[in-house]
Amino acid sequence: MSKQHLTKLQVSDRFFTPEVIGRNGMTVYDCLAEFTANSFDWCITKKNPDEKTIIQILLNPNSIEIVDNGVGMNLKELASAINIAESSDLIRNKISEFEDRKGMYGMGMKVSALSLGWKFTITTISVENPNCELVFEFDSNKLVNEDGYSRDTLVTEEFEKRKDSPLTEFNSGTHIKIENLVKRLPDINAVQEELRVRFSPDINQLLENNLLDFSVSDSYGSKNTIGKFNVTYQFEDEVLKLDFENPHQWAMEKSYKYTGSNGKQFQLRGYLQLLKQRSFQGNFGLNLYCKGQLIERYHKKSDGLLSTAGRGAEKTYGELHLDGLNPDYVKSKGFIEDGAFKE
Repeated sequence: MSKQHLTKLQVSDRFFTPEVIGRNGMTVYDCLAEFTANSFDWCITKKNPDEKTIIQILLNPNSIEIVDNGVGMNLKELASAINIAESSDLIRNKISEFEDRKGMYGMGMKVSALSLGWKFTITTISVENPNCELVFEFDSNKLVNEDGYSRDTLVTEEFEKRKDSPLTEFNSGTHIKIENLVKRLPDINAVQEELRVRFSPDINQLLENNLLDFSVSDSYGSKNTIGKFNVTYQFEDEVLKLDFENPHQWAMEKSYKYTGSNGKQFQLRGYLQLLKQRSFQGNFGLNLYCKGQLIERYHKKSDGLLSTAGRGAEKTYGELHLDGLNPDYVKSKGFIEDGAFKE
């Protein structure tokens, strides 16, 4: 038997379909990155430093599953996560400060799910109560296919942890299943490489301490483990590497700090390196990160951070961590070019 909990919907349900909210330009990679960001933000290793973080992504012909062994959500946190009018920034603060977070366990998760398919189900077990399993199911097909159907209340079911739970192997965590897909899925090799690059700081750090098991698999039995992203493997002809946190003698400035979009001071992190040969494939420029997540790959604009004027730009590769700036809401589209970015 289950217990039902009701959450009042704050906006019209007519927005809750892939045909409306899903038309935002997010790719499959963008959506999977949002789920992955949430998994890293609330990973179990942050609470228990010796416990390994597990993230699994399963790509089926007409469904996607994302499961992690993170801290999970209690009823209040889940209610905020499923209500389309809310972002849960002020609720989910029990592990990391807001400024350290990549994902939003609110708008990002809901928009990503409805960008991928018509139906999604969230199953979660909070580390605070490992015997309590919460399940929320939302099928947007009903909003357009059933005459007069309207949803103004969301229903979450509470169970004592079930034997057939998708989280049966974990003490806590979150499982998300998206069904009736509207986007064609790439193969697991492409997903593996994309997520490996997008989250290389977190992946590399956890793997160095043997604290990560991150995999992508499909229904045909193939499984790829996501490993470290090694820049020197890509560019073995590295000649010059400049570290902004330790400028030493090479720089005119003693320190590289900037005022972020929130008015606070931030240290510019990352490096530049000069390649022996020009890259004719376009694999040069600046990889721009925010809070450990790749926002823009190979940034190079005539009026941007790296000018493309002259052949020298084609021999330049860099990685900049701009934690004080605001990414576009579809994070792979770059940063909002406000005053802080231009500075």
